[in-house]
Amino acid sequence: MAFKSIIDEIENNLNKILRDLSIFDVKFTVESAKPGFGDVSSNISFLLSKQLKKSPKDIAEIISEKYQHCSNTLVLKTEAHQSGYLNFFANWEKLNQLILSESYLDEFGDVDIGKNSTIVVEHTSVNPNKALHIGHIRNIIIGDTLSRILKKANYKVSVLNYIDDSGLQVADIIVGFKHFGFNQEPPDGKKFDHYCGDDVYVKTTEKYESDTSLEEVRKNVLKELEDGNSDTAKFANKITRRVLVNQLETCWNLSVSYDCLNFESQIIRSGLWSKIFEKIKGMNLVEFENEGKNAGCWVIRGVDKEEDKIIVRSNGTATYIAKDIPYAAWKLGLVEDPFHYQKYEKKQPHSRVLWQTTLDSNNESVKNFTGEKVITVIDSRQARLQKIITSLMAKFKSVSDAYVHLSYESVTLSAETAKSLGLETDGKQTQMSGRKGLYVNADSVYDLLKKKTIEETKKRHPDMNSSEIEKIAHNVSVGTIRYEMIKQDLDKIITFDLTKSLSLDGDTAPYIQYTHARATRIIEKSERSPSIDVDFSLLKEKSELDLIKTIGLFDICVSDATNNLSPKVIARYCHDLAVAFNSFYEHVKVLELSDAQLEKTNVRVSASKHDYEFLANGEMIKFEGFLKVYLEGSDDEDQEQSGLLPNMKVNDALVNSYITATERFTRPPARYTEAALVKKLEELGIGRPSTYAPTITTIQNRKYIEKGTVDGVERDYAKLQLKNNKVSEKTMTETVGSDKGKLVPTDVGMVVNDFLVQHFSSILDYNFTAKVEEDFDDIADGNEKWKDMMKDFYKDFHPKVKDVAENAEREVGERILGKDPKTGKPVSVRLGKFGPMVQIGSVEDEEKPLFASLGPNQSLQSITYEEAMDLFQLPKEIGEYNGEKVEVNNGRFGPYVRYGKTFVSLDKGEDPLDVSMDRALELIKAKEKADAPIYHYEDLPVQKGVGRFGPYIKWNGMFINVNKKYDFDNLTNDDIVELIEIKKQKEIDKVVHNWEDEGIRVEKARWGRHNIIQGKVKVEIPKTVDAQKLTLEKAQEYIEKKKPKKKATKKKTTAKKKTATKKKTTTKKK
Repeated sequence: MAFKSIIDEIENNLNKILRDLSIFDVKFTVESAKPGFGDVSSNISFLLSKQLKKSPKDIAEIISEKYQHCSNTLVLKTEAHQSGYLNFFANWEKLNQLILSESYLDEFGDVDIGKNSTIVVEHTSVNPNKALHIGHIRNIIIGDTLSRILKKANYKVSVLNYIDDSGLQVADIIVGFKHFGFNQEPPDGKKFDHYCGDDVYVKTTEKYESDTSLEEVRKNVLKELEDGNSDTAKFANKITRRVLVNQLETCWNLSVSYDCLNFESQIIRSGLWSKIFEKIKGMNLVEFENEGKNAGCWVIRGVDKEEDKIIVRSNGTATYIAKDIPYAAWKLGLVEDPFHYQKYEKKQPHSRVLWQTTLDSNNESVKNFTGEKVITVIDSRQARLQKIITSLMAKFKSVSDAYVHLSYESVTLSAETAKSLGLETDGKQTQMSGRKGLYVNADSVYDLLKKKTIEETKKRHPDMNSSEIEKIAHNVSVGTIRYEMIKQDLDKIITFDLTKSLSLDGDTAPYIQYTHARATRIIEKSERSPSIDVDFSLLKEKSELDLIKTIGLFDICVSDATNNLSPKVIARYCHDLAVAFNSFYEHVKVLELSDAQLEKTNVRVSASKHDYEFLANGEMIKFEGFLKVYLEGSDDEDQEQSGLLPNMKVNDALVNSYITATERFTRPPARYTEAALVKKLEELGIGRPSTYAPTITTIQNRKYIEKGTVDGVERDYAKLQLKNNKVSEKTMTETVGSDKGKLVPTDVGMVVNDFLVQHFSSILDYNFTAKVEEDFDDIADGNEKWKDMMKDFYKDFHPKVKDVAENAEREVGERILGKDPKTGKPVSVRLGKFGPMVQIGSVEDEEKPLFASLGPNQSLQSITYEEAMDLFQLPKEIGEYNGEKVEVNNGRFGPYVRYGKTFVSLDKGEDPLDVSMDRALELIKAKEKADAPIYHYEDLPVQKGVGRFGPYIKWNGMFINVNKKYDFDNLTNDDIVELIEIKKQKEIDKVVHNWEDEGIRVEKARWGRHNIIQGKVKVEIPKTVDAQKLTLEKAQEYIEKKKPKKKATKKKTTAKKKTATKKKTTTKKK
């Protein structure tokens, strides 16, 4: 049960407390807590607030007190959080032992949701006329991952693959082979499925467009396919079976396997449809249309505004839905099984037997691949069809959720990835389309991932043997594809980016795999067998407890993934576990090994045939110590060149196998990644492990730095080799100028840095910062009084701050670019109130200067005069939508499209000057869809979105932050109500005074302070003022003091206006 044990204990005790209070049917939650809320937290107080007519905090305190009298094994203490949550703190000595002891078992993480009931998962279901493309792979990986999750949840799972071998797309390649003379053998080196899709299918469909008479040929072929005894049907079976073999090989390579293959052609000829048709007619689920456009057809009536769906045409032929309805009924075991089964001719990896249906009788034993429940994985474009089938099956089975359509969105390729795979997309992401030939087959993606991984592995481990490299590259490539397909919500379109997906940093499969390898390496190098015969009370470090807690959450995540049919939950768990382990790895000394002993060495190598000497500087390992475990490759090229040397002695004879000389270029110091910056902070003694992440996050949130997006460019360099008295030269290629994922200073950061260096150079000194950290450590150890330390610091610092505030000019980073050809006024760039901007004119001019914001990829340091002048083309009107003009512009938060009062941000890297009306409409409609209400509370709509401060919901004009306690992508109605109620309570609690007639209120602020607010004017009052005793007159006095300062600042530029403003202000005060 792992971590669920403590949750179960808490739930049982809370239910007992509710029974004692005569309260029943309260569906509270108990879950792993977010930071600041103990180890486990519950929302029970919010759900009881209305019933008990008390605040959530008061209720939490009552329950917390009662909980002390409950029987506890795993809970050490409870606490009522000021927000109203009830927090629980674990007895970690006992919980550590429980979690780590169970984690050794093979059944760790098992949950019994399925109760060994049967369930069918159907996925893949691709027409056997082409290779699988990256869009199909999302379906396959979702289905395969879900089947694994369901097995972990104790379902008896049958995995089916529906082979659509009689549809239009199959007819198209048969037309190509039979009527256009395509050779039945592919060109050398090309797989048959690639050949059928890339050549036969695409070129045949192109001919339809130029010759409409071919549609009749296509219809005849389709009709012959349905007759299983025709020569065309037999030929099609031969072709599609060859394609299917290649498709299955692609799936098997990705560690995907099946239990049974079902063929559409056999379903058509099995007689299942006639039986089901009579059944649905008898249940009045279909109607015969006597008039209108569907006269003579059998239809299923549309719901609401949906059109009726024809299932049998007026000529008596069934539509494609008629093939799916009997198949769905067969999967649920609602009809007699007409099939026999035989083993597929090729074996799957891992010895899993693959069966296939056949209409021919044989001696194989009877098989049963039906289930009490069916989950069919099909993309969202077929939602209408699946809705009809789901509705019919619910009526057949009399169970509403017996048949589930698990819908998902498509996969696109980033522009860079598409280009690397040979697709030209004009710099835009690419949607797959097999008919247009605009797709990238899955094999190509795998091959390219594998190639890049092999190159990187060889670079890091040049001595590794090729078979080991091949194995690593395969595992990394498969892991990357699988992870990228499931890490997003199913209703989100995936943009697959090859480079990002292979990164060792961030939310990627290689990051998780690298973590696993790191953990395995520790165990291997320790030469110890892991044991649970230990003193669990020693595990007290935060990073240790965080890792153990994350391990213990596995069964909860399996339950969550099962109940919500969400593979993403497992992906997130894997990433969270990797993050927790790496934090543990960085902060805890894993093995008690001695320090390594290194010896700095200068080596001089002389030769017998000349007087020149080779020099080498580095270190030799005298004793491995901890390096036996922790010695890993470095990405720093210079460090590798002057790194470790092999062990040598004076007068050792060295064999000259070869000598290499590599051309190198002068380059600036490498930018820091987050990991490299943390390492540097540690070296300089700045900060502590608990402050590194918040510090880096803060300077990112303040826009002082941002993560780079530049991929870099390729550059050639020469590599010379002297071997066997011959010098050979080889031209190599390297990528330079890339800052992708690195921390890059922004214009704001550069200006702030210049200002601080100019005025506070002593504070920025590394030694000063390190000294302060040492003082803090002394305070923590009780060796220094914090008041003395702060007084000593502020006696010099505070006067300096006051002096700078009163006398220093504002730093704006101004740079003159040239003159405006129309007015002759200077054109400059500088930092303004809302970010970097270009300006024509100056504030001293009589006319107001013209301003334009810089684009997100432009900077004060690098923008040219021409680029600056182009910005004055904005705002640019590009069309009209719903009677409102549509324009593009750069704004405070980046480039956007505007229509009416609605603003829609452009994607990162998009230039507003390049945005067409079609692109604008695409963004506008996506915005309208995103802004559609997700719920109504108190008859008011609730919307959700993601803003600059993270995810939020909006209700009644209030923006409510959704913290990590909630699954933002899967908010339940209870979550929404809880968030709104918490926000309402916070709004009530923070108001100290509210003088509605005057429009003035006093509210609590952070750090024990208070604000006086009137309209847009906000005044922070000193902590020394008792806000409770504040009168209206005093509040109005504070407001008035604020207003003149604001006006004076506005009129600062002109002396005359300044005087006039002062006169008006003086008169008002009198």
